[in-house]
Amino acid sequence: MIKNIERQTYDDALTDLLTVQEAATRLRLSARFVYRLCSNGELPHFRFGSSIRIDPIELEQYKQESVAAVRKRREERPIASKNRLSILKKRK
Repeated sequence: MIKNIERQTYDDALTDLLTVQEAATRLRLSARFVYRLCSNGELPHFRFGSSIRIDPIELEQYKQESVAAVRKRREERPIASKNRLSILKKRK
């Protein structure tokens, strides 16, 4: 009886988690890139044998943190000087 309950809980936990392909679809990235994020430790994940599963809540949190980091980098980027802009125009 206990093994039955444990197995049911395990199966329920797996259905709530996303596969790498599902996470890639939600992030609009390739599955290969999601595997790389997992292996680098950038994206929290679980391993069940050789399978990788990702919690949808943690995926959303990763997505929001990534967007915030990009916005911060854009704000910190220096504005091109007039001299730099004139050089770029001359190249065209």
